[in-house]
Amino acid sequence: MTATDSAPRLALRFSLPRENFAVEVDQTLDLGHSTALYGPSGSGKTSILRVIAGLERCPAGRVEFRGDCWQDGTRWVPPHRRRVGFVFQEARLFAHLNVAGNLELARRTRAPARNFRDTDIVEALDIGRLLDRDTTTLSGGEAQRVAIARTLLSQPRLLLMDEPVSSLDSSSRKETIEYIATLTASLNLPLIYVTHDAGEVARLAQRTLLLENGRVLANGRTPEVFAEMATRGPGGDTASILEAAVVGFADGLTTLSVGEQTLRLAMTGRSDRTPVQLRILARDVVIAMRRIDDTSIRNVLNGKVIALNEIDAGTVEVRIDLADQILKAHVTRVAVGELGLDTGSSVYAMIKSVALGTTFGDKTE
Repeated sequence: MTATDSAPRLALRFSLPRENFAVEVDQTLDLGHSTALYGPSGSGKTSILRVIAGLERCPAGRVEFRGDCWQDGTRWVPPHRRRVGFVFQEARLFAHLNVAGNLELARRTRAPARNFRDTDIVEALDIGRLLDRDTTTLSGGEAQRVAIARTLLSQPRLLLMDEPVSSLDSSSRKETIEYIATLTASLNLPLIYVTHDAGEVARLAQRTLLLENGRVLANGRTPEVFAEMATRGPGGDTASILEAAVVGFADGLTTLSVGEQTLRLAMTGRSDRTPVQLRILARDVVIAMRRIDDTSIRNVLNGKVIALNEIDAGTVEVRIDLADQILKAHVTRVAVGELGLDTGSSVYAMIKSVALGTTFGDKTE
């Protein structure tokens, strides 16, 4: 399955008044990679999606996709002509139609372009067995997969997702995220994904737009945005996102390279040399001044301390340079003093738990 469009860019410049602040955006997004709009609830993420889709008007704003102006001071392209697919938090299926009927509706209303094969989408989302089902009998995960299929069958040029797994249980969330990741990669379909979950960002997004109170704080590659994030993320935890690659399999474990160093995880379903993003919580990193092997923590990365930032009266964030990638650890102020930690210190970061690109990801041994 391939799309005909390539290397898309989305230019946004607008100010959208809200009750307590204005959503101010003046950014160009490189949509050659999946992009996350990441930030706490109420930061303006959904408002940005609505402007892109044409569901929200900004009289003085500008929206341009692949060189086509969708909105400026004199021009307005309505939503149905933008060919944007929008997946909401709720499935929003038509209850008077069964699953097949919901999908057929998308086929009837889509643009003439046929970028994706219908059977591939149905098969990839594993909904073929659901076609005759009444939508009211579907589980939350099943309903959301049908909603995603319906959106894709409309042949969108751009896919927008607004926290599509937030209402699902843990198992359904993990499963649906994997479907989304696999599909968007195979379709080469530009994706903008709204979330306040760092794990979802790590699994889905190579680029991230960080938002707070309507302002864009950062726009760039996901690991770099998380490296520069000053405090705890929207979910309340500080996380690092590291780029890695699968390099081997042995003894039921997968070996990943992080620069010149390696980690071993109990993970499956990745081919050799597959690039992945690893989410590591700062509270899951233990710092030692020498390598310690007689411990159950088997994953250890050597690096150099580049910053010590006070989080609160008793906690310090230690930033560790791992050959151009940044790993964060939270330690007590007492530990900083007793270990003699300072900028330039060579340390060993012992990682208790690694999530492979998702909050529900595989754990270290």
